[in-house]
Amino acid sequence: MSLLNIESIKKNYSNFTLQIDDLKIAQNEIVGLIGDNGAGKTTMLEAIKFSPENNTILFKDQILKNDDPHLGYLKSWGPLYSSMKIRDFIHMYKSTFHEWDQNLCESLLNKYGIFYKSGETNIGDLSTGKLMQLYFVLTLCHNPQFLLFDEATSGLDPFIREEINSDLKEFVKEHKIGMIYSSHIISDIEKIATRLLLIRAGKIILDEEIDKLKTDYFVCSKRDLNNCSANSFSIINSFEDRMVIKVMDPSLKEIFKNKQHTIENIIFGLYGGAYA
Repeated sequence: MSLLNIESIKKNYSNFTLQIDDLKIAQNEIVGLIGDNGAGKTTMLEAIKFSPENNTILFKDQILKNDDPHLGYLKSWGPLYSSMKIRDFIHMYKSTFHEWDQNLCESLLNKYGIFYKSGETNIGDLSTGKLMQLYFVLTLCHNPQFLLFDEATSGLDPFIREEINSDLKEFVKEHKIGMIYSSHIISDIEKIATRLLLIRAGKIILDEEIDKLKTDYFVCSKRDLNNCSANSFSIINSFEDRMVIKVMDPSLKEIFKNKQHTIENIIFGLYGGAYA
């Protein structure tokens, strides 16, 4: 059974349209979302969280409500309420939810070295990394059943990103929830996600399992296919003298094993090939 079922999302702007149809995400599934600036990633996530009534979205087979507390949403915020004490900020955030895991909250805050009980530290005193860790903790502690992360680790140093991503992956697995994880950092998506959505100009142009991208997709030249049977592969995108192909024939995979087929190569190839 799908945890989140997007039957239709449509957003029209003067120079841009987002159209997402028939997208299903299951329990224990982390779906990476990647695309260039303006492709529609944030618009898609905000439509799910803040305007589902204008679209057709089901959560656990029920019509999703606006700002449903079952959905945890996190993006890269600045220091909101910078003059507020951390302790007061946590209390304010906690008071907006019916469910709250205080043990998890204190465990993660201690792990990340965010000391708040003394009441001496303001939100604005936190570094960018510590601030994002705080927002991350608060997002997890209201018992979300599905997570939406919108460039939440953007700009953080690799050590903090690695720690957050590791804890996030463990949380999704332990609580049997689902997640859409948007990021420009392909290596992070490759580590944390089980499936990849590639969005371009408001449309999903690829929906594939990460493992299959690694084993079945290749960037090759047209001449590499001269002697290959037409039913042994399918052309996903063609650009200049190269193409992205999906290979079905195991013997052809063996022949192409030294061809470019990193996740990054595939994504660039599907985006037009400028860097593939």
